[in-house]
Amino acid sequence: MKNQWFVALVCGVGFLVAGLILADSDSGARSTDTAITYWTNRGSNRDLYVMNSDGSRQQPLAGSSGAESIPEWSPDGTLVAFWSDRKDPSGVEDGGIWISDQFGNDARRLTAGSDYSPTWAPDNKAVAFMRTEGALSNIWTVRLDSATPFKVTDNGGSYPAWSPNGEYIAFEVRSDGSDRELGLVSLADGQIRYLTNNEVDDIDAAWSPDSRRIVYTSNRRQSYDVFSQDIETGEERQLTSNGFNEADPEWSPQGNAIAYVAREFGNDDIYTMLSNGANQTQLTSDTAAEEDPTWSPDGTQLIYSKLPTGNAEIFETVIDGDERAIVSTPSGEYYPAWSAAGDRLAYSSDVMGSFDIWVADSSGRQRTRLTDSITGDFAPRWSPNGAQIAFMSGESGREDVYLVSTFTPGSVRRLTYSGGRYPDWSPDGDEIVFTSSREGTDDLFVIDIATGRERRIIESDGTDTDPRWSPDGGQIAFTSNRAGDDDIYVYSFSTRETRAVVQSDSADQSPAWAPNGRAIAWISSRDGNREVYRRHLTGDVAGGTRVTHNEVEEFNPTWRLLPE
Repeated sequence: MKNQWFVALVCGVGFLVAGLILADSDSGARSTDTAITYWTNRGSNRDLYVMNSDGSRQQPLAGSSGAESIPEWSPDGTLVAFWSDRKDPSGVEDGGIWISDQFGNDARRLTAGSDYSPTWAPDNKAVAFMRTEGALSNIWTVRLDSATPFKVTDNGGSYPAWSPNGEYIAFEVRSDGSDRELGLVSLADGQIRYLTNNEVDDIDAAWSPDSRRIVYTSNRRQSYDVFSQDIETGEERQLTSNGFNEADPEWSPQGNAIAYVAREFGNDDIYTMLSNGANQTQLTSDTAAEEDPTWSPDGTQLIYSKLPTGNAEIFETVIDGDERAIVSTPSGEYYPAWSAAGDRLAYSSDVMGSFDIWVADSSGRQRTRLTDSITGDFAPRWSPNGAQIAFMSGESGREDVYLVSTFTPGSVRRLTYSGGRYPDWSPDGDEIVFTSSREGTDDLFVIDIATGRERRIIESDGTDTDPRWSPDGGQIAFTSNRAGDDDIYVYSFSTRETRAVVQSDSADQSPAWAPNGRAIAWISSRDGNREVYRRHLTGDVAGGTRVTHNEVEEFNPTWRLLPE
């Protein structure tokens, strides 16, 4: 059997749990055996994500501190066009159309100002978009090798869609200033004709791969449903009739499927269906709004925009994909901790009003509330046998360490009576290490669970916290500012000596042991944001490999064993 290890993370506003594949060999070569979980602040902007066409491997594209939306994959699959209000290299932040590679890297501004909703020419050499001037929007095009846009319509037009054969651009236009209709403009002679003409909205046009049909949404039957129309004969087909609003339909490159957005449960999620309306399947299901789906040219992936809820949620992902929401509620979830077997997740959530300890299965569907606190329970850690969880709580009027049975919710026992925070179990399950300021500064103590006998193992003039027991039980990794900045140290029980294993001019915090005990992951702000780093313990204390590269912050890495 080949074990797989995972490191997860929680991200806030919203917080999420995500995992990254890490190397777990002395050579540092990449391996699929290890991965990491941590907290990260995803922020509140709308960002771009990519996933497989079956809904798996949901992951963000490389982004910015600004907002991004309306992504459109180029026909050859090498570029993505999108709207963004990010700053360009000169510091200008003025909105407009941007293009990047398919991973979201090497982004450059194509147009500026009020330009919106890009769509690619089939030869990959130009982009059409809508530009608003005063109260009127019109359709424009711009070549990638030119900075001069060309105006296509004069009497109104928005949300363009370029036909795959390159002959037409479909667009929306308001009829008599009220309802919205669909029009076509011929790029050969500029002639315009209208596909719809009624007293309802017909919007969100997208082409079939053979350029013979348009798929769109219309509210002619109260809610917005998906329709398709033959552009020559005018023959229409209604594809959905679910009683809730749908939007943003997109035909797959093979022509056999359509992706779209639906608000079935009060939240925008992405669905797919066959081109005849059959097999309607929900792909995304968290509390964030997912919109603007667009297919990759080979039909295997979808890019979409995602607006976080601002709540703390728990996600899981591997470094090359497979992001999924594990726990997602209207409230906040924090401090994720995997069981030793990797099949259960403990976390702190205020979904019931105050922060309590909860346990979920690895899918996040089955959740059990273990504690019911008035003051808040935090930082859960599993016992090696999975029977108990240690956590910190202020229930007594100050923070102490408590235990709760994972089999009997509400069966709570107080373990420390002189203060205790951030507990962690010894590998044999007999002792717990924790932080306490009972002597004035934060020092590290160990308590025998059976007898309650405590002993201080680390004392310094600084703050010593975040203790983590090594897998072999012989060492404790922890954070200390004894030398000025926060650094990572390791205490040996056999020699009773402490040595620095990570030091820099910035804060290095929250160590987490690799399963084999030869490496650690931690959080550092040495490159600006708080990011996840890792290194083997035989290397330079100033070294380390940066694992995450985000414009947001990560916290508290922890490893997970993936079940077979």
